[in-house]
Amino acid sequence: MVFASLVKGPALIIDDAFDPESGNTEDPIFSILNQFVNKSIPIIQRYNLPLESELEHFSNSSFVIIDWDLIGIGLTDSKEDTGTPAPEMRMGIATLIEDSENSIAKFLINLRKCYFGPVFIFSNEDKEYIKERLQTIWAEILKETVREEEIETEIENLFKYLFIENKSILNEGNLFQMIDEWLSKTPSIYTLMHWNGVMRKTKTEIFWHLFSLDPSWPIIFYNTYKLDSSDPNIELSNLLLRNLSSRMGEKIKFESQYFPENNPDISKDHINKVISGERFIPNESLNEDYFTTGDIFYQNNGRREYYLNIRPACDCIARNGDQDLYLISGEKMSDKTFDNHFNSEYHSFTEGHQFAIVPFIQIDSNRLVNVRFNFNKLKILPYNDIRNKRVGRLLPPHITHVKQKYASYLQREGLMPIPSAPDEKIQSWRDWVANLHFE
Repeated sequence: MVFASLVKGPALIIDDAFDPESGNTEDPIFSILNQFVNKSIPIIQRYNLPLESELEHFSNSSFVIIDWDLIGIGLTDSKEDTGTPAPEMRMGIATLIEDSENSIAKFLINLRKCYFGPVFIFSNEDKEYIKERLQTIWAEILKETVREEEIETEIENLFKYLFIENKSILNEGNLFQMIDEWLSKTPSIYTLMHWNGVMRKTKTEIFWHLFSLDPSWPIIFYNTYKLDSSDPNIELSNLLLRNLSSRMGEKIKFESQYFPENNPDISKDHINKVISGERFIPNESLNEDYFTTGDIFYQNNGRREYYLNIRPACDCIARNGDQDLYLISGEKMSDKTFDNHFNSEYHSFTEGHQFAIVPFIQIDSNRLVNVRFNFNKLKILPYNDIRNKRVGRLLPPHITHVKQKYASYLQREGLMPIPSAPDEKIQSWRDWVANLHFE
């Protein structure tokens, strides 16, 4: 039971059967609940949806389970049911159900703002009907915030982290087996849960270690950063992240079975986007008042220009107001030039000593570009003159690679070219070298 071993912390189950006034003690959700409780997994029970203002308090949930029918009413006629409602009452019930379904679909979208993790819809309703209704409602909701051509992809991604199943099937004691099967097809959820478990334990170790050295350790560092005119919020956070990364690296071990080598669903376009996400942070995720090494800028004043800041991070601190950036200029590479520089044997790029290649820079949500940054083209500009042109930030170790190449470029030593000679002379040199013997 892999899933049960990965769960660290309380989970949230939302089902109208938990309403004390419902009197519905036979609902299969109670059998499902007991299977979790028997694994010592603490459960928060609710019979209604949390308000949007409450969602942040559930951001650390190990998983979320929600019933599709939260009003305890179905529209399916039953021959054994002698209390079939009148047509006008059925219309009222249909409205209630539609409102409830709209609320659940909207809840699932809002939940993404503060939570990434397993979300299960366990219901007595037909799961194909649930999928159909979600797709219809989400398409309407997403029209307000997502471009029309991206709605279908967005809905596909929403379904990829959902597990929808009928309660009656899960009531037969095979709950964890079915969840494990779903988890094996959802590597992003597995990676999150495993990484999160190790991260939480490591985080606790770090804070106890620093606390044992001095309970006031945050004050020491915070004031030191202030004295250096650094941003103490960012620097204190970086201190913790460095410790977390160093300590976690030796403890975490992912199971290889969740990462199949041959996955036909992964296209070249998806690979490019993932590579961009690994090395590049888009501007909307950055603090507009903080700039540092690796910031990339783009402007189009009749000519497309790309700039990469290579000034050391410690010198980017605006101690006396605005600060200058050291920007190397870049140009977009054509597909042919890009392919010519790609080394298929080592899956890397062949770079000259005068330039570095930065692939898959995200200019907007729908466009990636490959840029060649030239070391012999350097501009010095105040950050405030170009801050509105920033598109994102190149992360280590990729920016480190560019800085190292640039440092080597600045300190390069010119060498005398090999003298030219007639072909026969060159051949005689080759024969002479070939006949050399060393003892």
